[in-house]
Amino acid sequence: MRRAVLSMRGTVGVFSRLGQGSIFWFEIPIRPALPQPQAAGQPAPMQILVVDDQSINRLLFEKMVNALGHQADQADSGQVAVRMARAERYDLILMDISMPEMDGIEATRHIRTEGASRQSPIVGFTANLQPADHARALAAGMREILYKPARPADVERVLNNVPSAPPAADVAGLNEGICDAVDLLANSLGVDRLAKLVRDVDSSFQALFEYASAEPDLAELASEAHKCAGAAAILGALPLHAAFCALETAALKHETSQIADHVQRCKLTLSICSGMIKARVNQLARQQAKTA
Repeated sequence: MRRAVLSMRGTVGVFSRLGQGSIFWFEIPIRPALPQPQAAGQPAPMQILVVDDQSINRLLFEKMVNALGHQADQADSGQVAVRMARAERYDLILMDISMPEMDGIEATRHIRTEGASRQSPIVGFTANLQPADHARALAAGMREILYKPARPADVERVLNNVPSAPPAADVAGLNEGICDAVDLLANSLGVDRLAKLVRDVDSSFQALFEYASAEPDLAELASEAHKCAGAAAILGALPLHAAFCALETAALKHETSQIADHVQRCKLTLSICSGMIKARVNQLARQQAKTA
């Protein structure tokens, strides 16, 4: 050992006391390890919710998730999943469809209404699903369906394609741009007609999301995304305009594997912009009511 330590420019020593024993020690100069850069294309660690009423299935999914470098929480029922998803934002939810009391489709509907994970991707998994139920699952807000037994390659593909949250925008600048656009529209249309316009536009956004979830004609999807992009621009929601434009481009290029991710990005961006738009319209409505 002494030779090995000395070869690394270290030192060796010993403390001894008669009748008590000896302590041998050594010191070697080392540099602290530098953090390794994340491999290109490797997704950042994510927090994932695994929902299944069967403990063995939850364990299998958790093992696959952990093996890919992510963390998983477990929920043993639809009710528990809804409660956890509303309390904490998960990057992805893996949802069993066939569960007693509250199945995965109903749980997805509840999660989509409110809470921290309202916009998080939800991927369903099942051993058997009828075509009608498959359509119901997508309409409820699931991104896709996996069939049991799930293969590690399928889970890895899903995790590698989870859309990241929209880039942190200049919230103050975004809000200012939306307010300016909404004010111009209010001056041209009046507050009441503006409020109706905002409701109609929001309905068109939701209609696009529903259409995109049901094996759409890509040319028609591109056309509708183009219209939604224009509506977003008129309202000053430029990040939303960009998201719809990206969806339009993916549809025109027939990038079918990317459609669901672009739709999810549109939904996430809409959740940011919509609150600002509605808040400004409501503020203008209150001002109008005071002066009436």
